[in-house]
Amino acid sequence: MQPIIFTNNQISDCYHKLIKNYHRLINRNNHIEMLNDNDILLLLQVLINVHHTIKIGLIDSQLSSLIMNDYLNNKETNVKTLDTFLEYFIHKYDILTIPLCFKTHWSLIIYIRLYDKLIYLDSLNNYHCNYINKFYSMLKTYNINIKDLVYVKSIKQDDNWECGYYIIIFFHLSIRLFNQRDKFGKEQYHVLLESLLTKKFNLQDLLQLFTNIIYIQIKRNEYNEIK
Repeated sequence: MQPIIFTNNQISDCYHKLIKNYHRLINRNNHIEMLNDNDILLLLQVLINVHHTIKIGLIDSQLSSLIMNDYLNNKETNVKTLDTFLEYFIHKYDILTIPLCFKTHWSLIIYIRLYDKLIYLDSLNNYHCNYINKFYSMLKTYNINIKDLVYVKSIKQDDNWECGYYIIIFFHLSIRLFNQRDKFGKEQYHVLLESLLTKKFNLQDLLQLFTNIIYIQIKRNEYNEIK
């Protein structure tokens, strides 16, 4: 499976949006721009590029939402679309990242092959639980048998624009913890992750981190074009 490709303009637009929002937070300006679909997928893909020692797959949110909507509405999904979706699970990724957007709210599912678990992360704590339970059932319907579905508690978002930022933060911390997997047992991962996600985040610091990561990606692209 190929990574999702973004244009230089899309990367630049996201970069400038993060910079604006960072300065608005510093100046206590509440007019923060929400992240759109492209921004969220781009940030996830850039973080995946950073953690290149782990084999991480990213499912396009439009694909996962389409499959879910068809399943919930008892509609037959196009065979090619369904095969594309299921191939992500058959492919030997260490971690599979599945962003979901329903009712204008973003949540995140992470499948960790080593632990054979689906981890559900949501800044409104279980807002999508009905969808997620059905998503888990749907996978079993297509013979994707995963041992456990784990709901991990997290800190709740304060404002309605924050959910996109939170799933990026959740993903970032999930991967950082997975990188330390030699230090704890398989059953401790979701417990340790919950302890990380229930702490108060400094959104300014995290925006600065993500801005820096995207800046590095921009410079890398420029270097590759020169080559």
